[in-house]
Amino acid sequence: MSTLKSSQNEFWINFLKVISTLTLLVLLSYVPTISGFDESVARAQETNSITKSPLPNWVSDITVPAPQEDRYDQLQDGEYFLLASHQRRFLNEKRYNFSRYAVKIINREGLENNSNITFSFRPDIDEVSIHRLVIHRDGKKIDLLDQIKFEVFQRENDLERGILDGTLTAFANLPSVRVGDTIEYAFSRNYKSILMSEEFYTDFRSSFSIPVGMAEYRVIVPQELNLKTNYLGKEHKPSLETNRDEQIYTWLLKDLDPVIGEDNTPSWYPTYDTIEVSSIA
Repeated sequence: MSTLKSSQNEFWINFLKVISTLTLLVLLSYVPTISGFDESVARAQETNSITKSPLPNWVSDITVPAPQEDRYDQLQDGEYFLLASHQRRFLNEKRYNFSRYAVKIINREGLENNSNITFSFRPDIDEVSIHRLVIHRDGKKIDLLDQIKFEVFQRENDLERGILDGTLTAFANLPSVRVGDTIEYAFSRNYKSILMSEEFYTDFRSSFSIPVGMAEYRVIVPQELNLKTNYLGKEHKPSLETNRDEQIYTWLLKDLDPVIGEDNTPSWYPTYDTIEVSSIA
């Protein structure tokens, strides 16, 4: 696995990033959050597009790290991200995207920010599943997965521009959340790409404006796919495992220091480190 250095490789990486951006704009704007709900929704709908299922058998399920008390004065918005895990699998031209978070609520502001969960998806394209929703409290686990019910709303944020993309927003309240709780949730979104379906590209943030207890990134692709990496900022070497059919790249970043951006920085300036992974030669 080598670092992309030549100008030709940089061209193809940038080209694929443009293609990926276009694909997201056309197919989906998917930003899962635990936050206050946007009141600009149009209407509620019923849908069977969101399922509940166990963790996929190809993902890792590492232990949530304990909070570091010396990080508390560096936190923002009353919340402490103990774990951010993003795992990608590419198999038979299908993209499997799994994400898992664990967020500790520090104060009242954090409680208000984490009282519900929302995310957007395209029901005609995406297979969306919720795998875990647990509250960690006083050494015990409270499983909320079977208790919550998602309401689904139609959003038309670009209606004034004549764009109707069919994106839905799922929303669910989290009952009985308290200050001091850690909320852990995991979900996946799977789809087949329309553009450059035989190629793979993804990227991960490797630094943040807040301290993060652990960031886990995994990429699983067929053995015959030649992957290359590019680092914007600090370089983090992955571990590599292989089995008969697939190769598995893992980045495990622990107790990340916050990165403070400079004032008046242009929007195009890469304030935060990024790991890029691509099959483009």
